[in-house]
Amino acid sequence: MRFPMPSTPVVTARIALSNSDKPEVFLDSLETQFQQVTDSSVPVVIETVEMVLRSYFLTPTSEPNLTNPTNFRKPPGVSRSARLRAQTVSQAGP
Repeated sequence: MRFPMPSTPVVTARIALSNSDKPEVFLDSLETQFQQVTDSSVPVVIETVEMVLRSYFLTPTSEPNLTNPTNFRKPPGVSRSARLRAQTVSQAGP
């Protein structure tokens, strides 16, 4: 599904050169991002997203397919006792 993009992208690049500039630049950025939307295509997008979310949350969930741990075989490789011996030797130090 394709949605129309807003007609004018919001791009303002300003760099804070000092610590005292940072709050002002941050505030300007927030004000730019949260301007009131006047594009008529946006309500259609909002309505579509709300519809999709509503159908997602109203769809009943199925029971999770849990795996029984007894169905697993021990992987090939070093045995548990060999690992414990190696840990004991490494913890004992030189």
